[in-house]
Amino acid sequence: MTDWDQITEYIHNAMQAVESAHATTQELRKNPNGEALAAFQAQMKDLTERLTRLQTALEHESEYELDELADRLAVTLSGRPVPYRKTQKV
Repeated sequence: MTDWDQITEYIHNAMQAVESAHATTQELRKNPNGEALAAFQAQMKDLTERLTRLQTALEHESEYELDELADRLAVTLSGRPVPYRKTQKV
């Protein structure tokens, strides 16, 4: 899976987390209790983590592009991926 495939997956997962958080918010509004609040807080934490991963990848978009290009070029020329990456593998 390439970095761009992973970023696309991050976007999809973040959208699912937004939908899930919205459903949990509706439940908290209908039935405000400790259990609903705990579920809401867990959903918000998950959403924040997913959006942070996505934001990090998007803030360093050009670096990911260069790493992808270097990786593909190395595989084409030597048959092995580049051992060093400027960015962290997503």
